Order: sequence, then C-alpha cells, then structure tokens
Amino acid sequence: MASFRFRPAPARPARRVAHDAEGMSLDDGPWLPWSDLVELSFTVQSSRGVSFTTFRFKFSTQEAMLSMTGTPPEQHAFFHDMNRLLRDLAQARPEVEVRLGHVGGARIGMFLVGGAMGLVGLGLLLAASSWEPRAISPARSSWAVSALWRSSSEPALRCPTARAPNRAGSRCPILSVRSTAAPESA
Repeated sequence: MASFRFRPAPARPARRVAHDAEGMSLDDGPWLPWSDLVELSFTVQSSRGVSFTTFRFKFSTQEAMLSMTGTPPEQHAFFHDMNRLLRDLAQARPEVEVRLGHVGGARIGMFLVGGAMGLVGLGLLLAASSWEPRAISPARSSWAVSALWRSSSEPALRCPTARAPNRAGSRCPILSVRSTAAPESA
C-alpha cells in the first residue's frame, strides 16, 4: 500500500491519502474500494499564476475531493503522487473515464453567475444607449464649473486651495480661470 501527504493550501493542515490496486482512503477515514467508484472528474482553474486543482472521486457511498492550491512548482509533487494513485485505479478499473471540468452543482452555479453578469452588462448597455446629456445649470454646479459661465469682463477666479504651487506650477490644482477681456487703454 502506498501513501502520500499534501497540503491543500498554505493555511490548511496536511492530508494523508493511502491507496493500492483495491481502493483508497483519505485522512485515515473509511476504505473506499475502486469497485464502488461512480465518477471521477478533474478540474484546473488558474488566476495570476496560482492554480486551483481538484480531483473529485464520487463513490456510491460518499465523495472524496483532493484539491491543491498553489503555483505550478508547488503542485509538481502533488501531480506526481496523483499519477501513482490513478495508476492503481487504472489497474483495477481501466474502463473509468476522467471527466474534465466542473460537474453537478458547481457547473450550474457558474453558468447562473455568468448569465447574471451577462444580464447586468446588457442592462448597462441599454441604460447607456438611452442616456441623453443635459446642460449643467450654473446655479446647481460647483464653484469651479460655475466659473465657466462668468462673463469675460469679470476678474479671474481665486482658488481656495492656492497656498502652494502644484507640480505644474499652477497655484490652483482644481481650475484656473483667467479673464479674457482686453485691458482698458487710457
């Protein structure tokens, strides 16, 4: 009988798997004979260099999941040990096929989440296509925007935060409005 240990994730305790040509046991639990195996699935999801790998063994009496989260170098030993376990399974049950991807409730759940996000996107698209821009009233705008409606003969707008110049050299980081009126000649 062969056995191996692996850590499913950095913060989780190690798990022990024992196996031979007759079956397997997980964490010194009940013996699960290969003859009772109903379904085997394999799933890999990757995001930003981290992979989440799951082997799901569905037996007639219970389900056993062996999953590992980590970077590919961390998962190398796990795949090596799983290869030996799957060889034992292939000796006992060569007709067993491995299903790729999520199965059952996980597959339906991901479909529903994807469908909901599609509806949200469609709703945003419809909302954006029916939007009409409106002019901003000077009475309802901030001081910076209302400066745009001032007449050109009024003096320049003073910035309330003009204590120190910003990186560009302007003394007002919000908005700088200058008078465009020609100077009066005497």
